[in-house]
Amino acid sequence: MKISIPFLEYACKGSWGKDTSYQSVGDAKNPKGQCAITSMIVQDYFDGEIRKIKVGEESHYFNLINEAIIDFTAGQFPMPLDYSNHISADRINFKEETIKRYGILKQRTDKFINDMDLLSKRISNCTICQCCGSCSPTFTHFGYDNRILLLGEAPAKNGWRISGRAWYEPSGKITATGKILKKLLSEIDLTLEDLPFTEAIKCTPESPKYLKFCGINCQPFLIEQLKIMKPQIIVPLGVRATELLLPPFKKFSDIAGQVHKTEFGLVIPIYHPSPISPLGYKGNLHIMQIIKQTLTNFP
Repeated sequence: MKISIPFLEYACKGSWGKDTSYQSVGDAKNPKGQCAITSMIVQDYFDGEIRKIKVGEESHYFNLINEAIIDFTAGQFPMPLDYSNHISADRINFKEETIKRYGILKQRTDKFINDMDLLSKRISNCTICQCCGSCSPTFTHFGYDNRILLLGEAPAKNGWRISGRAWYEPSGKITATGKILKKLLSEIDLTLEDLPFTEAIKCTPESPKYLKFCGINCQPFLIEQLKIMKPQIIVPLGVRATELLLPPFKKFSDIAGQVHKTEFGLVIPIYHPSPISPLGYKGNLHIMQIIKQTLTNFP
């Protein structure tokens, strides 16, 4: 499984805790005190240099890779950082306490990546359905905001698994659904490309009539993925994605926009943001506000 910078950032953020934070000043929701050890993890995977700057009286560590600044922990600061006076920070000079915390973070991050890699291989080798195209080993877009996971229905034959960019066609044009969802998310100050995305169904059904059948077969993969990724909020797009997460329901309108507690996170279904759906935009506007309010529990 190819490890991208957004993938590694997601893995690191999900692995932080009080025990990896300097003097326990941060936790899984707060990157404070995680910068030095996180920069070491980034260097493990992408080489480059560890650099540091002064923020007030404190040193802040980040990475310089091919002249690009990579800083997974910048979100702890309320303002943009000035990186112009950065200097080298050799990991050999880090204290024993830092190395110990790095070991904890390294173990957790490696486990996340290994678990996702094993799941990817199992998905790509799956032949259960016999009524669909092959399953791609690339089944997740890792955005920078790990609080929310957008959950689609099933991959399109000419969709993002070919283009390499979620919500974009191979031509580079944003999909019609992506355009509506981007507009909806902008209402609550979220950016489409920054949110992780996957589909509930991992294979590509040859016909819509196979969606339910393939969904049942793919459900164990989806549940396993959610348990690995641990999103705080899952936003399934439409009926098919939602029915694989929640108990049976009669009308989608009865459960859309409701906050459902599950073993793998809070589930807030929305109407599918398709241009052919009369509720794809207007029906979701009030649900966006519910998502925004729920996000206040996860800074």
